[in-house]
Amino acid sequence: MDRKRWTARECFKGKLLLVIDRDYFLSDDVRGMVEGWGGSFLVVDTVKAGLSVLESRSVDAAIVDIEIDAREAFDLAERLDEKAIPFVFASSDSATAPLRGFVFRASVQALTEIGMGLFARNPQSQCN
Repeated sequence: MDRKRWTARECFKGKLLLVIDRDYFLSDDVRGMVEGWGGSFLVVDTVKAGLSVLESRSVDAAIVDIEIDAREAFDLAERLDEKAIPFVFASSDSATAPLRGFVFRASVQALTEIGMGLFARNPQSQCN
């Protein structure tokens, strides 16, 4: 198994991710990869729904589509930060992602970069 695939697998194994994204088909493709690596994946399509999830469930990390309403995205980011939940902003548009956050797509490289962004700062993480 190559290093990138191993890293992605270890980053997401046993983790519950909250994904706020309006693109169901893209999220479903990514879900298949993350679940194949032993992670769980919960997708909502609005910030309001994401905030509701945070009040009712415990999640390990969040991926926020940067193309949702900026004010709402920052409200959500503030709540995630208050709960000490790691999160990244991502975009499915790879041309603008370097300026806005991570690229969100069903690829080992993209998911490894997201996993490292979410979990590598934790000294107990398997992503290091």
